[in-house]
Amino acid sequence: MNKRLFFILLSLLPFIGICAQDDDFEAFRRQQLQEMDDFRQDMFAEFSKFRREALTGFANYLEHQWEPYQVEPKRLRPREDKPVAPPMLPKKDKTLPTTPVKVPGKVEPVIIPKVEPKPEIPPTPNTPQATKPTTPTTPTTPTFPNLPTTPTKPTTPSTPATPAPYVRQKFTVYGTPMQIIATSDLRISLGGVNEHQVASALRTMAEDKYTPLVTDLAGASKTYNLNGWAVYQLVKQVSERLQGANDANGCALMTAFLLNQLGYDTKLAYMGNRLLPLVSMDMEMVGYTFIKMGGKEYYIMAKDLPANTPIYTYRKNMEGATRAVDISNPAAMKLSTQWSPATTHASQAFPAAAMQGSVNSNLIEYYKSIPILAGYPWPFIAQQPMSERLREELLPPLKRAIAGKGEYDAVAIIMNFMHYGFKYKTDEDQFGHEKPFYFEENFYYPFNDCEDRAILFSYLVRNLVGLDAALIYAPGHLWAAVCFKQTVNGDYVEAAGKRFVMCDPTFIGSSPGMCASKYKGQTYKVFPIPVR
Repeated sequence: MNKRLFFILLSLLPFIGICAQDDDFEAFRRQQLQEMDDFRQDMFAEFSKFRREALTGFANYLEHQWEPYQVEPKRLRPREDKPVAPPMLPKKDKTLPTTPVKVPGKVEPVIIPKVEPKPEIPPTPNTPQATKPTTPTTPTTPTFPNLPTTPTKPTTPSTPATPAPYVRQKFTVYGTPMQIIATSDLRISLGGVNEHQVASALRTMAEDKYTPLVTDLAGASKTYNLNGWAVYQLVKQVSERLQGANDANGCALMTAFLLNQLGYDTKLAYMGNRLLPLVSMDMEMVGYTFIKMGGKEYYIMAKDLPANTPIYTYRKNMEGATRAVDISNPAAMKLSTQWSPATTHASQAFPAAAMQGSVNSNLIEYYKSIPILAGYPWPFIAQQPMSERLREELLPPLKRAIAGKGEYDAVAIIMNFMHYGFKYKTDEDQFGHEKPFYFEENFYYPFNDCEDRAILFSYLVRNLVGLDAALIYAPGHLWAAVCFKQTVNGDYVEAAGKRFVMCDPTFIGSSPGMCASKYKGQTYKVFPIPVR
């Protein structure tokens, strides 16, 4: 059957079900459904053939091509000497700056992060700069929509059909139920740990009976819009169900080769009688040992492996397995919803700048599961999308609060919202280790600290005021700066050919253009984050 006709008919199926009123049309509908099923079966057979050839060829390669690699030590969790309490602007320093002042200190080479999606809300129109934010003379108490106080029943998207007589089992990933074929006959038996046994196991996985498992995993990934880390968690769970959690070698083999067939760059390694899954990540991770190969880092997904020991693996990738496991766009995943208790956040000087909202606890579970990122992860986090519900609860009330304001006043109102809308506590005190927040986590945990506020503030400025922002780091502190279109008095740094005016959402009581004296004259790392 013509493929174009197939997809047209597929898109019309819901309407066909409603309109089929007479016998002739019902017969036509049954005929078309049968043709669709025949086409699907043909595609299924073609994919099975492709799998069989690709996996068999790769198994032949694995018979001979394993080499020793040195295990690199895991990166340690970062530690920052952050202030126990947020800096406060002394009353004697309340006077606004009268001239632009370039902050003394050294700006290190600019690090340009990945670009972000376009702003979800149009920027506020540019109006002349005011000299000072004006406190409303008649504060109004904001009203909030009624939010659900009990969990909503998740809507589970349908999973693509596969040929009978396959039986699916339920798996739950981040609170989201998924139906995946995982029957006992798919279990792999390893006779030992060496190149020949692994190659033999892969030839077994090339059999047609494994095709429905791979297509189900691919279907779930697409249906729920899972990123690489969520797919890894699903595949790991399926592997443990098939092999048994105690069969570590079988789970490693099943996990690595299933991820390969989903397009991910993973490998197997062995050390003695132990198989280890190696995963290529798109970001550098903390807490895992790894090997270096071809300019990439492959992380050993076993935390008890000592460094400086050799393991054996191979260079070549399975055909099509080139994608690094990513942790991007988590808020875009279609997870079931379990709403957290609503929290309220408000400006002190501008009561209209207030919001009440809740976040999906299942998304928070995802954030808990991802590894800590090494280096300077803040620009990456700042460019991730915000979940739709949080956008709807956070951006409109703040947009109303800054409506008609010049860009200086608008930024000052957002700063005041950040200063007084959240309680401060360092990550060390709250979690025992550094943990930069994704947007939703600010509205779930009772406290946040400087990098969390800087990241959220930069998002609000870009999406509500339409101004480029930057994150500025000096040892022990992360804050923000804004590239105003007008000349703004006060402290600034220059980077990427632009002037960024200091705006510290943790420096309580400060205004745009004020840098805490403790952080003047230091060496700064500046991370520009443009409006997209």
